[in-house]
Amino acid sequence: MNEAIEQKTAVEKATVSLLTAAEAAVKTNAGYRAVSILPELKNGWATAEVILLAQNTFKRVTEKLD
Repeated sequence: MNEAIEQKTAVEKATVSLLTAAEAAVKTNAGYRAVSILPELKNGWATAEVILLAQNTFKRVTEKLD
């Protein structure tokens, strides 16, 4: 339940959409595609953890949402 509240708070504080964050992650990681994105708070800042996939390789990146 706490994770859901944290995700809701992160989305409310965000000035960048989750779609835009996913697109930015893909743009800066050539050959990868976004397969998951989760909003979260890190030190009070709205961020998104984006999971990327290229062939059989997963990669986690963090994008700012504000």
